[in-house]
Amino acid sequence: MRRVDEVWKHEEQIRVFLEGIRGAIPYFEDQVSVMMRIIKGLAPSSFLDLGCGDGILAERILCEYPEARGTLLDFSPLMLEKARANLEGAAPAMDFVEADLAASDWPVKAALHGDAAFDLIVSSYAIHHQGEKVKKSIYKAVHKLLNPGGLFINIDHVASTEERIRDISNNFFIESLRSYHEAQGGPGDFGKVRDIFLQRMAEEAPVLTTVSSQCTWLRELGFIEVDCFFKVFELAVFGGRRPR
Repeated sequence: MRRVDEVWKHEEQIRVFLEGIRGAIPYFEDQVSVMMRIIKGLAPSSFLDLGCGDGILAERILCEYPEARGTLLDFSPLMLEKARANLEGAAPAMDFVEADLAASDWPVKAALHGDAAFDLIVSSYAIHHQGEKVKKSIYKAVHKLLNPGGLFINIDHVASTEERIRDISNNFFIESLRSYHEAQGGPGDFGKVRDIFLQRMAEEAPVLTTVSSQCTWLRELGFIEVDCFFKVFELAVFGGRRPR
């Protein structure tokens, strides 16, 4: 079966997403704010960003914790280039790792380029591209890569339990896309962006997993304080802590 995440190695797909879709993700700023509230008090000295994209989460973390050393991991060389450019001022404290979350060697690559373990591991709209078996292996690796007491927070696209709710979620996103384009414009006409969005949703639907299932997996792996901290339809923030 063709992988649904291969498009993120293509310049046009990245441009359409960064310019025409990401800014329209409903409540994205709220999701990141929730992440930062959960991190507050941890004062991480090291963090790992899985599927870092252009470094948007790392940038937010470094604004609050400028002394933290970050390891940014992505399988798209184009995305890593954009992350390097966006975080140029923080480059001395950054490691950029090209690695595939679907491959078994990404944890080794992450540890070699950064600390042996991390105080914080985050991810944003990356892990949902993988099937259940790979998701479970990612969460198992995350648990091992965290320092005792370390946090894992995942901002991601999750499955609806009913098809009707999925349709409502898609329509909600399309309304947000339209509003965003009316306010700021984007790459090409709105119809093109809408069609790209719907195609992506259709391709990703078979591999999406409910947030309740993923939280159960985290608990089974030994995470504590596991919870879904934010959810609107198929947009969720969830995670847990490795025990001390």
